[in-house]
Amino acid sequence: LITRYVQRYNVVTGSKGIFSMYPVDGTGLVMSPHDLTLNHPSVFGLRLAQQDAAIDYFTVTGFELLASDPDFLKKAASTLGRRSAAMPTPEQGVMANAVSAGFVTADAISTISVNTRVPAPMMISEDVAGLLPMHVTFNLPRSNRYIAPRWNTLLNEWKTSGSITNLFSNMFSLYIHDASGYEINVTNWLRDRGILPRALKVFADEVNGCVTVSFIVMITDSDGTDLTLVDDKSSMSGTDNSYLVVRDGNRNDMWDMTFFVAPTDSTSSGGSPGGDQQSGGGGGGCDAGVPLFVALLSAVGLYLLKAMRTR
Repeated sequence: LITRYVQRYNVVTGSKGIFSMYPVDGTGLVMSPHDLTLNHPSVFGLRLAQQDAAIDYFTVTGFELLASDPDFLKKAASTLGRRSAAMPTPEQGVMANAVSAGFVTADAISTISVNTRVPAPMMISEDVAGLLPMHVTFNLPRSNRYIAPRWNTLLNEWKTSGSITNLFSNMFSLYIHDASGYEINVTNWLRDRGILPRALKVFADEVNGCVTVSFIVMITDSDGTDLTLVDDKSSMSGTDNSYLVVRDGNRNDMWDMTFFVAPTDSTSSGGSPGGDQQSGGGGGGCDAGVPLFVALLSAVGLYLLKAMRTR
């Protein structure tokens, strides 16, 4: 099975269409589509599962990448200092209950936590790097206290130019936060390497009343939290993608990482310069406000869930 991700939106009117994943059989016949927000121009893979939460405004889709470059996994392994690399397959069920609304700091607009066990075949040797590819979408409601005063500026720029990634990133940042509390400002990391608009997509969705932040990331179970890029390029297919790979900071046979969006000038309780949280992410009506107690309940639930799990 080959899956094709297609992006359609009109930069003139500023309206944003959905991204769709089309399963394609061996004859090239396009089957019925499955809704999927995706930011790369052309990605082929098998969808593992999708998790979304209307109340927390996020959508996360795990997938097994079918890379255009036959040496992609070799390059990923070399970049991570391993002999080989592998990705989970749909039948391994790694995305079942893998994603939840997280809590890092009270100012963050939206937070998700990923916590799932690495499949046994990838744990047989420390020489194998297990990669979990995910497409993450945050839908940040215009009613949020941080988005509201900037909404008109963002929307006007979107209607004028069809691009607000740089403008948005001057106001807000995407962060990763590991289990030990260490944080990295992903937005600054991408900007410093000149690839911010390619790796992070931001849309002003006037119809649903939200700012959509979309990116693809691969998590690997590894000591030391850092970021790297692995290219997937093929002159034959015209593919020119760069995938963000995140070491989760603790090699414990788990993929465990938190992502959140917050005002750029905010800091959380630990790690490197961080961000904030209130609550926000994918699903239904973006404009619905989220009471603070929901975020607190999510935090308590996450703590109890992690406490009950054995590693």
